[in-house]
Amino acid sequence: VLVDSFICKTVGLYFSAQWCFLCSKFTSKLISIYQKIKQITLEEKGSEDFEVASVSNDRDHQCSFDSCFGTMQWLALPFEDPTIKSLAKYFDVQAFPYLIIIGRDGKTVTKKARSLLNLYKENAYPFTDAKMELLEKEMEEAAKNLLKSEYHADHRHELSLVSEGTGGGPFICCDCDERGLAGLTNVWNAGTRCTPGA
Repeated sequence: VLVDSFICKTVGLYFSAQWCFLCSKFTSKLISIYQKIKQITLEEKGSEDFEVASVSNDRDHQCSFDSCFGTMQWLALPFEDPTIKSLAKYFDVQAFPYLIIIGRDGKTVTKKARSLLNLYKENAYPFTDAKMELLEKEMEEAAKNLLKSEYHADHRHELSLVSEGTGGGPFICCDCDERGLAGLTNVWNAGTRCTPGA
């Protein structure tokens, strides 16, 4: 990784490992979103204003690192670089995958970038508080036009509309405590959850 690659850019530090199942799953999503953000910044600003640096936590050998890095389209810290442990400690990385966003000014923007990308995809860029407020307002506005409740063919409970104010979340079924059901992706993205006791 050349530090010059990050000057005046929003940078994602992507902590992952080849042995981690969730990492391989999220990496595929991140590759797609990364390409879209690069395209957006190129069209809007005339330059690519976003970069990702892989911070590999592979423990065994160079082959695992090469295998993992080979699927990515961004830069990486060299295998077993001592900076990796320092970064993991500094950012208190507890689990993988973990994505941290550093702003153009070199300050941490968010340590929750993985969740933000899962929720907002490329629209999360540049990950600032102001952008998150705007996206939340847009979701609240869109939610006003949704049905208050509905049944979904892939789930056994009635789903009801929730908002942050009601303590819910887009991936939680309160009755059966199931999370992130693949068949309910569109329903969850619409901001619904299972009604307790349904």
